Amino acid sequence: MLHKKPLIALLFLLALTPLLFAAESQPLKPRSMPVIIDSRPDLAEVWIDGKFVGSTGLNYRLAPGEHKIELVRPRYTTWARTLTVVPDQPPRVAALLEEASAKPCQ
Repeated sequence: MLHKKPLIALLFLLALTPLLFAAESQPLKPRSMPVIIDSRPDLAEVWIDGKFVGSTGLNYRLAPGEHKIELVRPRYTTWARTLTVVPDQPPRVAALLEEASAKPCQ
């Protein structure tokens, strides 16, 4: 009976070892960062990586890496940039939209 307890503990530890190593080998998922997106004039549509996400002023969260930001508003030229999000450095986007030079049909 004296030898059963250490043997059971050893078998338990051997059974858990692959799970412990598997958990350590998986890379940590990068944290998303808050991004403030604003424009003048307000209420421009915000498209991030080809997906509509809201209108300016917008508080949004993005994963670290590069993202294509587009701001669209009728009668204004589309504003587009590539935003690089870096961990622990929350970015802010401030866009000045220019009026389109083409006049509507009369």
